[in-house]
Amino acid sequence: MKTAVRLPLTRVTQVQSVHEAIQGADGLVIATDWDEFRTLDWGQVKAAMNGTLVFDGRNCLDRHAVEQSGLRYMGVGRP
Repeated sequence: MKTAVRLPLTRVTQVQSVHEAIQGADGLVIATDWDEFRTLDWGQVKAAMNGTLVFDGRNCLDRHAVEQSGLRYMGVGRP
């Protein structure tokens, strides 16, 4: 059974940039492999977030770079 999305989504906030989206975030879910997300400055991401979890839903991020910044990396199907 398909469910239609009802607009407007009252509990969703749309922003213009990644940096706006991560301000005060408890976690970050990357669900696309766009270069914009692959090339993030993970030190800046950590500084902007409240939490530390980065969930890589496409396994496209450099795990070492994410973890080196002090963030916790979790990739789909990865230990």
